[in-house]
This record gives sequence, structure tokens and C-alpha cells, in this order.
Amino acid sequence: MKRIVDFLMDAKVFFLATVDGDSARCRPFGVTVEFEDKLYFATGAAKAVCKQLQKEPKFEISAMSKDGAKWIRVNGKAVIDNNVGAKKKLFEIAPNLANIYGSYDSPAFAVFYADNLSATIYSFEGAPEKIV
Repeated sequence: MKRIVDFLMDAKVFFLATVDGDSARCRPFGVTVEFEDKLYFATGAAKAVCKQLQKEPKFEISAMSKDGAKWIRVNGKAVIDNNVGAKKKLFEIAPNLANIYGSYDSPAFAVFYADNLSATIYSFEGAPEKIV
């Protein structure tokens, strides 16, 4: 789990894709955290991404390493969660969330974790490395 978090946070921006009816939707994200052995992400409760994940929880994330030599693909099923500890932890590592949501206990702030998690790191020079 740590390798996934480190890779994504090192990339600074990673892209999360969801299913929206018969279309794919992709948007940038910038924070993730491991909490209670789960990979958590933050979003707005009213955002389309949150609604899409509630309707169809399958998602995929992709990010490139800073040097462009490796990339990661992470997929799973999103579970919208109201875990206060995860919300606090996300606010600790990303203080700018306070500028958007005010407080971790704001009803506008939502978190989800990845269930059935799978992650693989790819490289131009070698075989893919399955992490989970």
C-alpha cells in the first residue's frame, strides 16, 4: 500500500477515471492516504465524480513518475465512507482541503476507499510489476 501512496503522491497529480452511463470520465486528483489498511481518496460530496462512483463504483487511476520512465495503474471499486479518522488524516496531509471544504466534518467533504484493489507499475524498460 505504501508504494502506491508514495508513487501517487510523488507524481503530484494522478488521474481517476469513472464510468458515467456509456462514457468514461477522467479528472485530476492530488491526494491519497493509507488509513486502516485501506487506500483513501478525497472529493466533494456534490461533485459528479462522487455521484458516478456511487452509481458505478469501478474506477481506475493512472499516474506517471516524475522522470517519465514508469507509470502506475490502480483500479478497484470505490466505497464511499464517512470515516472521520480518514477525513482527519487527509486534512493533515493536504491542508488546502480546508480552503475548499472548511472542516473535515463538513457534509460537503466526502472520502472513499478502494475495495478489490489492484495496482501495477509499468516501465518502458522491463516487465510490469504487480504491487497488489
